[in-house]
Amino acid sequence: MPDYEPLGFIGEGISAGFDSPPLLEKRPGCPSFFVWRGDTYRVLEKLSEWSDYARRGRSARNMAPAHAAVAAQRGSWGVGRYYFHVRAEGPASPGSGPRIFEIYYDRSPKGSDQRKGQWFLVSELAERSPHAVPETSVMHDLLTGRRPAPGPTAPPRPPIRLAALDLDNTLIGPSLALSPRVKAAVAQALARGVAVTIATGRGPDVAAQYAAELGLTAPLICFQGGLVYDYVQRRVLHETRLDPAIIPIIVDLAEAHGWNLQFETPGMIYLPRESRHPEGLLALIRLAEWKRVDDLRTDMPVTPHKFILSVDGPGERDALAAALRARLAEAGLSLTVVPSHPILVEGLPPGLSKATGLAWLAESLGIPREAVLAVGDNDNDAPMLDWAGVGVAMGDASPAARAVADWIAPDVAADGAAVALEKYTLG
Repeated sequence: MPDYEPLGFIGEGISAGFDSPPLLEKRPGCPSFFVWRGDTYRVLEKLSEWSDYARRGRSARNMAPAHAAVAAQRGSWGVGRYYFHVRAEGPASPGSGPRIFEIYYDRSPKGSDQRKGQWFLVSELAERSPHAVPETSVMHDLLTGRRPAPGPTAPPRPPIRLAALDLDNTLIGPSLALSPRVKAAVAQALARGVAVTIATGRGPDVAAQYAAELGLTAPLICFQGGLVYDYVQRRVLHETRLDPAIIPIIVDLAEAHGWNLQFETPGMIYLPRESRHPEGLLALIRLAEWKRVDDLRTDMPVTPHKFILSVDGPGERDALAAALRARLAEAGLSLTVVPSHPILVEGLPPGLSKATGLAWLAESLGIPREAVLAVGDNDNDAPMLDWAGVGVAMGDASPAARAVADWIAPDVAADGAAVALEKYTLG
């Protein structure tokens, strides 16, 4: 097989096309043609291909070495490039023969808003002469724009021993019902000795209903990691609540800005006597116990674990989250603010996330993070997906969840949680 050397570095974006749509959007394979500087080049032959999954910048610095090595081996949704050497014919080719190019697809190019990735033309190539620039040289890397080959192969990933599954828009959709395929996949995972838990922003009473239906025995992660609950024995194993001193401040802020506020405790959700909570919120909490009180400052008998603000539509959510963060900072409060649903923004004790709850549970079970699978769909799931040995985002997941995921499953309507379990625990 001939070897090739770069004639010159190009490094320009191109648009690629396919005669048949690729099966995987984020791993499309070699294109049938591409457009460069307004001209179309038909790919006559794929000469070679390879991939580069190495993380760069902050993503690389923030990842544990062992986890980074595994990610560099298999890739993830927001990281990875697929390179191709192709023989292509374009407008300048007739009569002079096809030309050879190096092109690549970047899953998530730096500084780009192309969430579907982007194609680049690296260089034009020619068959290597006996005096070619060595591939191991710095000059070769500069000419091709390629990174050096990755280091030693990472050790194989251990089998999954704990699966943490988000509830809303992951295990259940708008109907709030578990599908037969999800039930079957969970049952098969349990039969293989995998511990399965629900990691949700909901309270323990609702989470326990689904856990019982699925036949789970592992403790549940509730309130975004604020409560680890053994629902079989009905006892709290670990919890973090809001500071009672901040409750009146939060209520004052909500009243001043017209925010739809609620507080949540294990047994009850509290709403103010008068409010404009959207119908979407009331539909979400229909399985839980909730009540209206005259004054949220004084009428809750126990300190809540979190508070939630709700909006009428998804387009309002991110602006509300930004406003809440700003007002909390002005008040000198250090809280975790995270969108958890298209119409919900949550306020949590500082530093709290599903990742902290999952880490506590895994340690208590003696399971290393490399043997943990986490599946979720929203910003509140992102820390958990990033922490776990394998993080899976649902097909309609938020950009934050996708960015840290190792794999993208189908959406909830297509039983994506079941597909993830089948892939990583039953495959």
